[in-house]
Amino acid sequence: MNSKRFAIYLSAGIVIILTIAAVTFLSLKDHGSNNSADTGLKIRVKLFDASEAYTESQLLPGDKENVYALFLPSDCDRSNLRITFDHKQLYIDDELIKSGETTSVFEKDRTVKVRTNTDVYSLKICSSENLPSVFITTKSGSLSAIHEDKSHKEKATLTIAEGGKVLLKNSALSYIKGRGNISWTLNEKRSYNIKFEEKTDILGMSAAKKWALISNNRDKTLIRNAIVYTAAQMTDLPYTVDFRFADLYINGNYRGNYIICEKIEVGKNRIDINDLEKDNEEANPKINLDDAKCVLEERDGMHLKYWTLPEEPADITGGFLLEYDTDEAYETEKSVFSSKNNKCLNIHSPEHVSQNEINYLSTLYDEFEQALLSADGKNAANRSFFDYIDTASFVDAAVISEFTLERDRGAESWYIFLPEDSGKFYAGPAWDFDVSMDSATAVPDSVYFAAQKLALNADELKEATEDWRANVLLNLLSNREFVSLLSKRVLELCDVFENQLNDRVEKMFDTISSSAECDMLRWGYEVSDEFDIQLRTYIPERVKYLRECFEDFDAAAEAESNNIK
Repeated sequence: MNSKRFAIYLSAGIVIILTIAAVTFLSLKDHGSNNSADTGLKIRVKLFDASEAYTESQLLPGDKENVYALFLPSDCDRSNLRITFDHKQLYIDDELIKSGETTSVFEKDRTVKVRTNTDVYSLKICSSENLPSVFITTKSGSLSAIHEDKSHKEKATLTIAEGGKVLLKNSALSYIKGRGNISWTLNEKRSYNIKFEEKTDILGMSAAKKWALISNNRDKTLIRNAIVYTAAQMTDLPYTVDFRFADLYINGNYRGNYIICEKIEVGKNRIDINDLEKDNEEANPKINLDDAKCVLEERDGMHLKYWTLPEEPADITGGFLLEYDTDEAYETEKSVFSSKNNKCLNIHSPEHVSQNEINYLSTLYDEFEQALLSADGKNAANRSFFDYIDTASFVDAAVISEFTLERDRGAESWYIFLPEDSGKFYAGPAWDFDVSMDSATAVPDSVYFAAQKLALNADELKEATEDWRANVLLNLLSNREFVSLLSKRVLELCDVFENQLNDRVEKMFDTISSSAECDMLRWGYEVSDEFDIQLRTYIPERVKYLRECFEDFDAAAEAESNNIK
């Protein structure tokens, strides 16, 4: 090979080597960038002694870039937290931090400067107090599939810590899924349902498999549901929801302040009536009930959605758990019926209601409704609507509605149940009050609430209220005998609420105050003092108003009756 050709080959080889080196360098540079700057600040802090109990740095909502937060739960050892990260090097306020080692840099709530090998960040340290912490790790490590499809179920594990100790460690969940209707679509702070593989007691509440994680995303004070559930526990409603406040973390991502509470369902530690769904399963051991035929039928002015089951249990009289709902339930729920006055009732239990079961249930409800809507409160069989209800529970449910000004009562999210062999519907449990107590645009008292006005001016108000016939509560409040019972009960419970509930509300505010601050930072909203002041003054003002309305109700009704005559 001559020297000229050798020189050409040598030059070409050098170019190729330099090109490969350059590409490799750029590739490595890009790879490093992807691990750091492109993915933002990635810090993970292990909490307590459970591998599933951890929190990660989170980019805060808003327009500011490189502003993150680290949300720490109550009672973790902040002087000795183990930190890991994806960056080649990391400094916090110019102190070099080593991945995998413990540190005390998060001992106080403050904003620190974090410097990595590629970027600089602001990191706000925010901690909760007084509350237990719930940590959920999904099988996929993501919530994407659940948030895209509310009905999607994903396996997970759950850990609970309180007072610096792990109470429940990596307990298996059959699933976590979305829950809610309007609240599901409002913002990214969602509510969830979870189901354990085994019955599990949570934070002192009775053991069960199914639980609800309620986000309260329509209530900036975060405590309206808790207030009403507490008030309901002071009544004689046969079943009320037990609950606890908690800070929720899913896959290390702080989700905010939540209420973890009992799910409304039939069960030994819940609504303790016969489990007709279980009876249907035992009567049909060879089939999956979901494989049975689902039937949509219109009959005698009613719409029915039920299941054609090969066999039925001997007793089909209950128990039934029902929720007043919208017509959308026909699309989303398994078993539903609508009354002759177009009131949709979602049958939560049994989920797979049979033809004879729904016939029995809908016929009994129709007899009740026809009596309730009649001029004298009786149906064609000369039976009073009082014969079809447990009066005490319906009166107390109406008191809760009067007290809270919840505008959906009797129309949606209102539960009733029918125990086996009873032939009577019971009201409760109370549920879903995050839009109540003047938290939203109030419906005028003269139309929906103030029962004494409904009873004294029923005919006028019936004409003015379009959905009167479909609302069971409005019809009850239009009956003077029922409201006479209600007036006495209102005065009894006003004393209870005034003496006991105010103190409980103040304790709730104090208990969740630091958690509420974290929630506001996490979701990028603010709460002015007027929200808290309004809720603090609501109870005494509402109690005073109700006393004025009902103290002389019987005398006012008698006077009105004499005027008519």
